[in-house]
Amino acid sequence: NPVTQLAVGSAGRRIEFDGSSGVIRGFDRSASWAGIDFEASAYTFDVSTARMMDISSSGVVINEDGADADFRVESDDNANMLFVDASANKVGIGTNDLGAVLNIHTLDNNTNDVVNSIMITNKSNGTTTTGFGGEIRFQAQRNNGGIQNTGRIASVAEVNSGTNISSGLGFWTSVAGSLAER
Repeated sequence: NPVTQLAVGSAGRRIEFDGSSGVIRGFDRSASWAGIDFEASAYTFDVSTARMMDISSSGVVINEDGADADFRVESDDNANMLFVDASANKVGIGTNDLGAVLNIHTLDNNTNDVVNSIMITNKSNGTTTTGFGGEIRFQAQRNNGGIQNTGRIASVAEVNSGTNISSGLGFWTSVAGSLAER
């Protein structure tokens, strides 16, 4: 038998090693298990029948099997610094109270000024001039299935010197399939 029982704990918990497959599994008394599979090119972490994490030279995949299992990363003082709700297909930054596909929640002691919640930094490998800047682009699906640009908010340099940038904030909406500044 290639399965070796390594330890038996209280309440029917045990650890087994399967020498033929290279899998280590931990069982509890209800026969639920968690396992680590040491494959030639990757490590996989399984819970019951779902692959929860794969680690290989090409990267890390969480919830490979698409199980209804949330993912959470804690920071020093936020239990939900990054939260993925598997059943709702939503992501929270700083929150697990998810009303939209992406939710950002900040907590700051500031009471009389704006709070920086999102920062978009645009850089170039070349020398920037007027017209350079960053944008948020909106797209929507047409009734034929195609994707079209429907709006844009952009911060565009109007003066771009070696010491500072003076910029304008522009708004574009879609007119007959093309973006036009408003």
